[in-house]
Amino acid sequence: MRALRALAALVLLVAAPVLAVDEPRAAAARESFEVFHNANPGEFTLRGELQLLDDDTARYQPVSVHDPPRLADTRGVPQSPAGYAVVLRSLKSGAQFVQPISRCRLHSDATAEETFVVHETEAGDVFRIDYDAGSHANCLKQNQGPFAPAAHTTALLRRRAAGPVPRLAGAARIDAATGKEQQPDAPKSFIAKYWYYLHTTHASPARHMDEEVEHGAAEAPSPPRPEIGEGKFDKMLNEAFRTIDGLMLVVITDAERTVVFREALTLFHQPRFEETLIDKCYDAFEDTKRLQIGVGNVLTLFYGAMSVVQFRVGSYYGTIVCDDFANMGMVHILVKRVRECLTVLVEISEEVIGRNN
Repeated sequence: MRALRALAALVLLVAAPVLAVDEPRAAAARESFEVFHNANPGEFTLRGELQLLDDDTARYQPVSVHDPPRLADTRGVPQSPAGYAVVLRSLKSGAQFVQPISRCRLHSDATAEETFVVHETEAGDVFRIDYDAGSHANCLKQNQGPFAPAAHTTALLRRRAAGPVPRLAGAARIDAATGKEQQPDAPKSFIAKYWYYLHTTHASPARHMDEEVEHGAAEAPSPPRPEIGEGKFDKMLNEAFRTIDGLMLVVITDAERTVVFREALTLFHQPRFEETLIDKCYDAFEDTKRLQIGVGNVLTLFYGAMSVVQFRVGSYYGTIVCDDFANMGMVHILVKRVRECLTVLVEISEEVIGRNN
């Protein structure tokens, strides 16, 4: 009897640590998308749910019901019988992502596979969803197999992150008198460089501009001058970088291609690319002038995943670089406000030059 009691105590002693181990917590969904598809052309029915989990992974859960719900609003989704599409609708915001492909990609005797790739910003907002299914080789076959939706699904989550950026060192400047390397000049803000013109033209530039903005222009129909007082131009640009998602660079140069103002995100450090953009800006406006094809002062360009807006005001040239997902309406409003400020500076400079002459 004592031997049996000792054996039972030993079993409990060994099992105790095992019973005390906590089960790992399952990842919970922080955002979900209903997934609809048109297995039958012209009719989008619910086929599953794509979940974004709090451990930064994605999971697809199929829905198997006899009469699945249907997508009520099918405006903007493909209706061609030769097309297949999935529509992802966010349960949190109601936003829809439509991903069309050719239906023939899923005509195969083999089991098809599909992949969802969800792209998020650093703040966790979904801005794009990529989708791929089946194979294009099925569309090239003479005897295609029957249509069947993908049976195996892979879901991936990709969050945008700033990667390493190489830093290119510029050539050192040597003082001819001493033979030693010169220290770079301290960067100046736009207002700091031209405070003299503002000060000599108006006794209180900030106050003067505030009154014009508040009460309107004194002489109609001239519009009120924008605020260009000390710090207000910088404040406007800082506010733009906070409110326009994807804005990366604002640089303004003069006729000698000297940078008079520059504001950029830390991750945007591409000196050679930036120099090339500035050169292209001057060349483009010079070509328009030489060829006499118009007097447009704003150009919108696209370089891969970047959008570039370049403009000219008098002898000043501006370049704005933003990501392709940026709100271009807000970017062009920013361009309009910057050009208004530069117009005021050009007028002030002309007044100073005229008075000196």
